[in-house]
Amino acid sequence: FDIKKILKFLDKTKAFLVAIVDEEGDITYYNFSEKDLKGNIEGNTYSRTNGIILGDRVAVFEKNAAAKLLEKEFFGKTFSEGIQLSFIEAAYLLEKKTIDVIDPKRKKKIRVDELINIAKNIQPDIEQRLKVYRDLKKKNLIVKTGFKFGTHFRVYENDPDLHHAEHLVEVVDKKFANSWSFLSKSVRLAHSVKKNMVFAIVNDKHLRYISV
Repeated sequence: FDIKKILKFLDKTKAFLVAIVDEEGDITYYNFSEKDLKGNIEGNTYSRTNGIILGDRVAVFEKNAAAKLLEKEFFGKTFSEGIQLSFIEAAYLLEKKTIDVIDPKRKKKIRVDELINIAKNIQPDIEQRLKVYRDLKKKNLIVKTGFKFGTHFRVYENDPDLHHAEHLVEVVDKKFANSWSFLSKSVRLAHSVKKNMVFAIVNDKHLRYISV
């Protein structure tokens, strides 16, 4: 399963089938196509608030600010009377000047690049993931961790309180290659939970989304 080869085919046609013959001679067909992801969740403006680094996440304790972040765009998860944000969510909100992030060890506010460097100890590929996260947010989508589904993100087109996530998104670069059994596991799991399997391919200048 070689992303370079897949992209070469998709440069010539909108969609194509791959037929894989397994060890027992059975054939499985995979349909590859470019995916234009779009959601219905418009961005909001928020009162600026503080977030404090706690281990591998950032906590927002100001009750009203936390409630609005969670209610409007599903940022974070309930934590005490506030919310806990993933490093990706916190970096995004810091870039948007929605929150200030405080490092309790240094007792000071930190910049986005400093937060990313801290996060790299836990998620070495955070910069690549953050590129995709930003782009998905621009497309008016709700983006949450896909860890329970074995992917980087689960993505909602509509209100998560009323709808399930429609897509699972795996972030890869243009040189990514793996076994076809890896693809099989990814696609089968996505379909078993009624979601689309999408690969977000990070290039130097742009992103491409491939649905399988």
